[in-house]
Amino acid sequence: MGQHPRQRHPRPINHHRRTAAEVLGWVGRGASDDPLANWSFGYAVLPTHRFHGYATEALTAALTYCHQDLAIPTLWGECHPTNTASAHVMHSAGLTQTTPSPNGSPRFVFPPHTNRPQQSPTTTWSALP
Repeated sequence: MGQHPRQRHPRPINHHRRTAAEVLGWVGRGASDDPLANWSFGYAVLPTHRFHGYATEALTAALTYCHQDLAIPTLWGECHPTNTASAHVMHSAGLTQTTPSPNGSPRFVFPPHTNRPQQSPTTTWSALP
């Protein structure tokens, strides 16, 4: 039996600073059964690297990659209701806030955007082995 097409890229992506081979965090994505979007995502930045804009940059790059290179039409994510920093990151990365989850967590969706300004990245991406 063949692999479902939405399962072909289940590996997380490491986020590295260009000036060092240091891992800053990760972004993961996978097929979603939720009717909100085709795939869901999660991300984390190591505590020592927070509040430098890396999460927004990483999420923006990952969403663009998923949409443009993997042809994933929509993605969604959510955060704990008290995690305003993560909600800010998702909003800054171009996601639109939508109906909260049943437990009240804010949820965000990524529809295709064509007018997002392109920024010069300060970090690079690599797939985990």
